[in-house]
Order: sequence, then structure tokens, then C-alpha cells
Amino acid sequence: MELSDRAAEYSDAGRRLASSFRKSEPTLTGVQAELMRACFEKTTGAVIEAWHTLGTAIRDAQELGLHLIEPESTTYSRTEKPSDRELGRNVWLILHLWDAHMGIVLGRPMSTSMSPNDVALPMSSRDSSGKQRPPQPRDVILCGYHTAYKFLQDIHNLDKVDDWRVPVEKIHETVLTNIANLPAWTAQRSRQGEPPWLSATLETMFTNVHFVVFALHRPFIFADPSSRHTAFHAAMQTLESQGRLFDQTEPLQYKAFSLVFATFDAMVLVAAVHVRFPNELREQFAATRRNLELGIERLKSLQARKNILANSALSIIERLYRKMLAVVYPEEPLGHHQGGTDGRNFMTMEAETVGTNWDTILQPDLGDVLVPQPMNELLRSGYFAQSSR
Repeated sequence: MELSDRAAEYSDAGRRLASSFRKSEPTLTGVQAELMRACFEKTTGAVIEAWHTLGTAIRDAQELGLHLIEPESTTYSRTEKPSDRELGRNVWLILHLWDAHMGIVLGRPMSTSMSPNDVALPMSSRDSSGKQRPPQPRDVILCGYHTAYKFLQDIHNLDKVDDWRVPVEKIHETVLTNIANLPAWTAQRSRQGEPPWLSATLETMFTNVHFVVFALHRPFIFADPSSRHTAFHAAMQTLESQGRLFDQTEPLQYKAFSLVFATFDAMVLVAAVHVRFPNELREQFAATRRNLELGIERLKSLQARKNILANSALSIIERLYRKMLAVVYPEEPLGHHQGGTDGRNFMTMEAETVGTNWDTILQPDLGDVLVPQPMNELLRSGYFAQSSR
């Protein structure tokens, strides 16, 4: 029995235990338990179930009035134990961010909203005596929120806007300004002597910030060249960030959904741009190929650890990769860009592209994947169910 099997037993037991309590009297602890269950379901590939569990947690949180709690301060308390009010606000913020992110990734409606004015700012990097203070986990969340995450609900609602170009440009410029003004403690540097969790947590924040830019422009990649190129570059930044995060991740954590969601969406977009618009961004093709190959290797490593999401995404990405090679075929050999990866697998993949009728093989399987919400299409087309048999 693996640790993941034991984790499944504990999660199922926790759900049964929680169901024995009266639903007419929700508790904050119960909401936290539902959020943890949703996290577990996403990690084990039950993504749609996770979305429903998150919805239950949100409704219970609303029953408790967490969405109505006024912030005690725009800078959170320095006390060691937060008040119940502050804890409630913290939980509601996480529920809102999950709701917005899953709504965009899966193409689902949102059921929460939050004003940035009601969200505390990160604490100063120095304490009241002027001494350097190491950032705390919540500092990273709040930093990411005020840099970019706060726009997720606006991005989700862009389909209701008649002229999307104005808000897209405004959000884009604001996010770029915020990125340029990130606190000094977020800079990419050696983290020796700092808390061991900080480096990976910051890299996760960078992935999520790039995802916001990516998600902002992705719905318009077929209509507007500027959005297409911006989304492409944000996707490339996401893949590079995911690579750095993977290098800091222990194999025991390879089942985490966070190592698949952003990678899959970004890989689909950059490959799709080269397939649909082969005469654009040709100078980026070598970098695209390198990022896709490294991404495929990461997915294979996750697949070997029985990551269900990676197993499902890998088959799609490999076929899309071959499709891309068939459309934009470089003169230099594929192995020239391999670096430390196993070039033989990609050499074989490249050879398979020659003389192959990709329109016949890949349609309709990949037809829907090339639309703005690939994770939703992957779920809707049943790849997770097929791969888990």
C-alpha cells in the first residue's frame, strides 16, 4: 500500500465523519475540511468532483456569513493567533481564488466575488523595530493577489463585455506595472538561509501571475494577433516557471495537480499557435520545442508516479507535439536542442511525423483541444475516465 492509498482512506473517512454532522449548522472547521477534500480530489484526478465539493464549501461559508465579514484592517494582524473573524476572511479569500481559477480553467461559472479593497496587503519586510522580517506564507498569497490574482474575476466576466479590448489592455498594463513593483523579497536569487518553503512558494506565485496574463489574452488568440503573441509569451514564461518549480519538488509530491494544470494549458497554447499560425513567431520555435520537450519529460516523470492528470494530459500533448512538428518542420535535427533530455524518444517522435496524415489521425481528438479552454475540453471528452481504467 502506498501513502496515496492511505491518504485516500483518510480523506474518505473524513468525508464520512463530516457527513454525520447536521448540515443545518455549518462550521468554519467544516468549510476548511471541504476545501481540503476538494484539494485532494483535484490531486487524484477527480477534477469535476473537486469543483462540486468547492461549491459546497462556498455555500457553507456563505451560510456562516464569511463573505460578509468586514476586514479588521487592510494590513493583517501581527498577533500569533488570528481572530476568528480574520480566519474567516482568510478562508473566504482562498475559496474565492479557487473559485475564480477553476472557473477560468474549467469554463465553469463563478459563485463568489471579492473587492480588492477588502483584502489585506502583505506585511512589510521589516518589523516594528526595523529588523528584517522573513515573509510568511500568507504574505506570498497576498502579494500574488494584489499583483494579479485580483483580476481573475474580471477576466472570467470578459465574455459579458461588448468591447473587450479596453479592459484587457487596462488589466494587462496594471499587471505589468505590479510585476515591476514586486517586493524585493520576491526576487529570484539564492535562498540560502531563508525558510525552505519560500523558494517553491514564490515560484508557484510566479506561475500563477503569468497564468493571469495568459488567461487574460487566451480567449482572443484567434481574433487578435497582439493577444495571441502576448498569451504565447505568458505561456512560455509559465512553462519556464513550472520547470523551476519541478526542479524543487520531491518525488513524493509528484501527484500534485499544480504541476499539471498550468503546464498542460501552456503547452497546448504554444503548440496550437505554431500549428494554426505557422508563419508567426518562427523565431520562437526552437524555444517552444525545447519547452515542450522538457514539459513532456516532466509529465512522464509525473506519470511514473501515477499522477492521473499527467497521464491524461501526456497523450494529448505528445500528439499535439507531433502535429506541430509536421506543420513547422525545422531543418536542423531535433536532437540538436535536447540538452539533458533523452533525445531518442523525440527522434522517434520526429520520424513518425514524416508522411503521416495528421488531419486524419488527430481529428476530431485534438480539434476541441485547440480552443481557449483545453482543460475543460480534456475533461469533457472523457480522457481522464479512459486513462484511469
